[in-house]
Amino acid sequence: MFTYIFLVIAVLIVLKSVRQSMFLQKFGASSLPYVYLLIAGVAGTIATIYQRFAKNVPIHKLIVWTSLIVVSNLIAFRFGAMTQWEPLAYVFYVWVAVYGILATAQFWMLANYIYDPRQAKRLFAVLGIGASLGGIAGGYITQFSTALVGTESLIFVAAALVGCCALIAIYLARTQGATIRDAERVRRFKESSAGRTAGGFRLIWESRYLKLVMAVIALSIIISTVVDNQFSYVVEENFLTKDAKTAFFGQFFTWLGWAGFLTQLFLTGRIVRRFGIGVAMAILPAALFLGSGAFVLLPALATGVLVKIADGTFRYTTHKASLELLFLPVPIGVKNKTKTFIDVFTDRFSKGIAALVVLLVTTVLGFKYTSLSWVMMGLALIWIGVAILTRREYVAAFRDSLMRRKIDEDQLVISPTDAATVDALAESLSAATGAAAARQLDLITGAKSPALVEPLIKLAHSDNPVVATKALDRLAEQKDESIGDRLTDLLDCKDVEIITRVIRLQCVNSSGLQPIKLGPFLADDRSLVRLGSVMCSLRWGGVLGYDVIDPDTLERFLQDSGAEEDPLTVQRMLASLLRVLPDGPLAEGYIRRFLKSDDPVLRGEAVAAAGRLRPRELVVPLIGALGDRRLRYKVRQALAGYGESALGTIEDYFHDQATGQTVRRYIPRVLEQIVTQRSVNILVGGLSDTDTDVRFAALRSLGRLRAKAPDLNYDHDLIKSRVEEEIQKSYRYQGWVLTTQENDHTVLLRKTLKEKSYKSVDRLFRLLAMSHPPAELYAASRALYSPSTRIRANAIEYLDNVLTSAHKKWVLGLVEDKPTRGGVARALKDLGESPADWPESLERQAASDDDWLAACALHTVWATQQKDLYRLIAETEPDQTDGRPLVKETIAHLRKRIAVDAS
Repeated sequence: MFTYIFLVIAVLIVLKSVRQSMFLQKFGASSLPYVYLLIAGVAGTIATIYQRFAKNVPIHKLIVWTSLIVVSNLIAFRFGAMTQWEPLAYVFYVWVAVYGILATAQFWMLANYIYDPRQAKRLFAVLGIGASLGGIAGGYITQFSTALVGTESLIFVAAALVGCCALIAIYLARTQGATIRDAERVRRFKESSAGRTAGGFRLIWESRYLKLVMAVIALSIIISTVVDNQFSYVVEENFLTKDAKTAFFGQFFTWLGWAGFLTQLFLTGRIVRRFGIGVAMAILPAALFLGSGAFVLLPALATGVLVKIADGTFRYTTHKASLELLFLPVPIGVKNKTKTFIDVFTDRFSKGIAALVVLLVTTVLGFKYTSLSWVMMGLALIWIGVAILTRREYVAAFRDSLMRRKIDEDQLVISPTDAATVDALAESLSAATGAAAARQLDLITGAKSPALVEPLIKLAHSDNPVVATKALDRLAEQKDESIGDRLTDLLDCKDVEIITRVIRLQCVNSSGLQPIKLGPFLADDRSLVRLGSVMCSLRWGGVLGYDVIDPDTLERFLQDSGAEEDPLTVQRMLASLLRVLPDGPLAEGYIRRFLKSDDPVLRGEAVAAAGRLRPRELVVPLIGALGDRRLRYKVRQALAGYGESALGTIEDYFHDQATGQTVRRYIPRVLEQIVTQRSVNILVGGLSDTDTDVRFAALRSLGRLRAKAPDLNYDHDLIKSRVEEEIQKSYRYQGWVLTTQENDHTVLLRKTLKEKSYKSVDRLFRLLAMSHPPAELYAASRALYSPSTRIRANAIEYLDNVLTSAHKKWVLGLVEDKPTRGGVARALKDLGESPADWPESLERQAASDDDWLAACALHTVWATQQKDLYRLIAETEPDQTDGRPLVKETIAHLRKRIAVDAS
């Protein structure tokens, strides 16, 4: 993909250089406004037609066919250039504009198909580097090839590079075909299921903030187009021949590529973080204002190039970064709609306005092209004014989104450390409480600003301990040593974590732990303060902390300091130290002691410490602790922390039938957090377990694991056999529901069978999700139960397209229509199972390995007086129900009832 975007941008630079020189040589810069109008009218229309045509064509085929058409068109253009047909320059100019839109759109669509969101966040920056280097390479190719082959023959060079793009698309189709096909099916399903929402124009028109954002974008496009026209005049005056113009454009694009690459690498992030969005927005218009002023004073090639490089450099660096920030407080659904509208409409409209402005100045009023600089200076001043208003609205919109919790944190592409964002957060924090406050405190991790101190101090006094501890952590990041003195009242609270953080603010600075300041806290009359000082020393004091607090004397120290407390309180104080104690015999001894305690607080601290220190000897006790629902979450996290080293022991206990059922059911939740092939193998083995609940737990965790790591091997042959078994089971349950008599005595059985049928279909879709897009397939399964016929139809259409032929018939038969006795009987017969009437199905249910279903069926035998089936109750030997207490108890109860009935 890196090579692909490299080639796409290189081709685009070569073709832009050729088209500019050909057009200027034939018609001159004075005719460019007309071609701008053509592009505004034609390019968008062609792009719209292309989108409708391409909607149902696989992306790799679309790229290959588009590439072949592009190559054939380029060859035609090359030979057409020999005819000296004048309109060809207009056609070629518009054609290159359309190619630029389609080629880049195809690349990013393919990239979004191949990479999931986590990969995209990591790799798209690398692809951006590939694009930058492609622009530089395209400039070099143009610059050095023009002298060898001439301007027109560079079209052949571009055609060869486009052919390489087609070969890359073919290669990607072979290596990533399954991923691409799955992504395309997901896209079509989402598009078919999408509801109607307000159009982009309406959303913009109803929002002052979005109108200002669109104004910034429109002004930037208008000025950029005017800059391009002025630059073309300068090139036309200074380079007389076509080849000279082409070579210069190649050299210029090389300079522009390096300027943009280095600015993005070294300046953009720093500018945004240090000066904020307001400065980032103002840099481009300010640079164009100053550059245009320089051109007015000295209208020469050097100043013309300077203005154009300033426009190209800052447009794709600081300006682009500021636009990303501007859309941050916009809800994601509104963002998608409005950005699409802006891409389709605003760009075309603004180019058309720019063309009319240039025509007015140079043609109608008859001014020289140098007068365009005055226009640009005026527009730049307007742009700066709009940017100032937009920044103010940005702060208000950001604050509003925070309060309404509309910000999608996954969209945070730049840390909220610019001044405007931090100010908005500070104001929002002042009114935040509870979960909203905790969320916003997470959002400002790493942010430093005096404006944050007061709201953070307020939140540090919150009654919510989670909010208070997070606020104290953010205060520690401010590196202000005076803050601690304002929080001494918190030392009287009963939360040792809060006390520890307050002591940290007073005793730990940029130089590290200050033992002199820590001394008074170690000698404090309050036991929790003494404990907090120890924890502070061990947690944030580093090596010096262990010198100040000798771990070998900790227990004696705490026993002495806790003499005024009851024994359980002293034990809990000791357990708190497990959060910071280093690995060693002392810590391990405490963990073992507290794991055996009856106190849930002590056991919780021991489990958390075991997960932090990970002594191998404690894996077995931790597995046993999964049976305690109060500790289950902490135990899962602790065991997952061991990673692959604990999988052997975990596997043994998971497959051992002697292990408690509750523990075995929760072991898969541990395995799903250890993302390795061995975890997959253990869970796949769990699909064959005799316990229904264990099988379902293994299946559910397999689905979650596949969502995290789709590239692992999930034994698709075994999954396929399980799918076939579950299909048969689903039809069996449906058949039983349809054959069961409807009366007061069968209510419980029918309810049970319907529940079993629903769960069987759910398991079936979970199994299918092991070889199809999991989130989308599961969404489709939920949509099947929607009251909306349209949503159900869309889900069935998606399944019809995504399922393999081996499963499609049976799955759609389960969900497409209301089941009938005849249809289910035929399906069971085709699946190799003979249909059953009411008494026979009742007998099969009583023989089920599902204890609850068997008990319900046996009770129904007695309740409906199916005396031919009384033998199921009377002839069952006690040893046949060993290990099945519910069934044994039901039979014993029914034998008594039958005996009473007989008497």
